[in-house]
Amino acid sequence: MHAGELERTLRISEIFATILGESTHAGWPGVIVRLVGCPLNCAWCDTPYAREGGEEMTLAQVLARIEKLRIPLVLLTGGEPLYQPATRPLVSRLLDRGYRVVVETGGSVSILGVDARACIVLDVKCPGSGVGDRQIWDNLHLLKAGDEVKFVLASRSDYDWARGVLERTALAQRHAVHFSPVEGPTGLDKKDLAEWIVADRLPVRLNLQLHVWIWGPGVRGV
Repeated sequence: MHAGELERTLRISEIFATILGESTHAGWPGVIVRLVGCPLNCAWCDTPYAREGGEEMTLAQVLARIEKLRIPLVLLTGGEPLYQPATRPLVSRLLDRGYRVVVETGGSVSILGVDARACIVLDVKCPGSGVGDRQIWDNLHLLKAGDEVKFVLASRSDYDWARGVLERTALAQRHAVHFSPVEGPTGLDKKDLAEWIVADRLPVRLNLQLHVWIWGPGVRGV
């Protein structure tokens, strides 16, 4: 990467240190970089504020902000982090500096070209999201060892659909697969989801949002 690449800009919603709340990285201290913009409008989106606004920053400024937080694990999320072209060079630059990098993507943008040293956590959009037709299924074939897959479930029908995807593919044999219930009073009951997974002996992890358990729903900057 040449020096001029550091002057490329990204629109950033927030950068902060926290305890990571999802995937196999849950529980670890990490830096979250939330990028602005998303081509989707999921029915259960919990970060609608990241669709627009934010602060325009150069890659150099983003790297400097991360460096000040002194944590070696960085999660890029959104919005949809891969919606912005300069995210890919940011990923590589972080990796070159020795950071562990996780890219949490909604699956509607190709993951082609993302530095192979990063861990991809890829959403597979269930029907309850309202945007399942925007899924790029080829992304599943681009995943490598160490990448992870997440299904966010809003109902029993979402669960049955996701179970069908696992039956038709070898995802659970190749990757950590997470089933995550939609949070909130109208979401899917965690206990029900846990019991379905056990009853069906599914090779998946129940993925609860640890940050919501710690700080409560809707709290930003944590």
